[in-house]
Parts: sequence; C-alpha cells; structure tokens
Amino acid sequence: MNALMNKSSFAVARTVVARKAQTVRCVAADAAAPKRKPSPLDTGGTLSGAKAAGKDAGGKALADLNGEFYAPVAGATVFSDTRWKEGCWDFEMFKGDDGEVNWNSVIDAEVRRRKILEDFPEACDDKVPVTFDLAMVPWKVWVTRFHLPEAEKANGRAAMIGFIAAYLVDLVFHISIVDQMNSFVGKALLFATLVGTLAIRRNEDLEMFQGLADEATFYDRQWQASWDGVERPSEKKD
Repeated sequence: MNALMNKSSFAVARTVVARKAQTVRCVAADAAAPKRKPSPLDTGGTLSGAKAAGKDAGGKALADLNGEFYAPVAGATVFSDTRWKEGCWDFEMFKGDDGEVNWNSVIDAEVRRRKILEDFPEACDDKVPVTFDLAMVPWKVWVTRFHLPEAEKANGRAAMIGFIAAYLVDLVFHISIVDQMNSFVGKALLFATLVGTLAIRRNEDLEMFQGLADEATFYDRQWQASWDGVERPSEKKD
C-alpha cells in the first residue's frame, strides 16, 4: 500500500513539474516574441496627406485635406474654390511632389464646378469672365483617361466575338481559322465585327439606332396613315 502511494505521489509531482516547465517556456516565448506591427486597417491606411484621398476622392475628403468647409453639391448654391482665380484654375496649386501638374485633379475640379453651375446657374458670377478652356489640358491626358479604357473594351469585345464566331464556323462547316482569314467572306465578317463593336458600345447605342430608324421612316408612315380609309387616285379604276 505504501509502495502504491509513493508511486502515485511521484507521478503527481512529476506532472506538476512538467506543467511548470511548460508554463515557464510559454512565458519566456511570449516575452521574447517581438510585437506585431499594426496593420494598415489599425493605422487608417498606408498613405497620408493628399495621396490618402485617392484618385476619385469625394468632396468631403478633398475639403478636409485643403482645410476648407465642405458643402454637399445639393446644398452648394455658390461655387467657391481657392484654386479658382480670376476665371481660371491656378495650375500651380495642382502640382504634386514631383513638380508636375496633376491634370486629372484639374479635370475633377472642373467637373465639380460645372456640376454646381448646372444645378444652380445663379451661382455663376457673370462679372468675371471665364478664361479656362478644356484645350488647356494636354491631349495625352484625355487619351489616357477616357479613350484608352474605351479602346480596351472595344478590342476585348471584338476579340471575344470574333473568336466565338470563328469557332462556330469551324464547328459547323469544318473551316479552320486560317482558311477563314484567307477567304473574302472571312475578311468581310471580320470587318463587320469590328465595325459593329465600334458602333455599338452600350445598350443606349441600340436605342439610338432604333430612334434613327424610326425617324427615317416617320414621314413615310405618316403619309401612309393619311390615306387610311381613303381611296387613292392610283387605285381608282378607269
């Protein structure tokens, strides 16, 4: 009996010593582990200053960065911007850290100005002539901001439509893509695909073409309707 009690006591003591050792190692590991660096979500982002507002920042964010009072467009009855001086934007105030004018910011500011004047025409001061012209913005900025994205969409759609059409022709008529490109019909279909992709870019374009078709046949339909129930001279029998 004494032997069993001695063995049990020894086992319990051994377990307690092992747990204490594990606890000491855990505490030492926690003390030696370096503190984690705060994540961008904890610090509020990785950018600071004007860059933190983003490319398409809202009016409130831009006003906070410039230290100005923010008024929503719906309540902004008078246009006011410190960068607008004597009817033109002060391009010096749009320069970044590299010393170059940020023309995208100029376009954004002009869009906001025109939006306010469109909603509230009385906000315009007609005593100060507007000397700012969109031609002052370099053409490269217009191309990279508006034309290139549209060109990428048109190229992608043309490629997808052309590939699917060529695949269906190969599947049905067993004519390879190379043979299709070497034939007149294949080149004509390719040209039609490109023209159709450029002409129809949005759903509104379909409505526009439908309106043009209705307008082209409007007078003819009106003329035909004027003869409803009336015998035409050409239909009279001699």
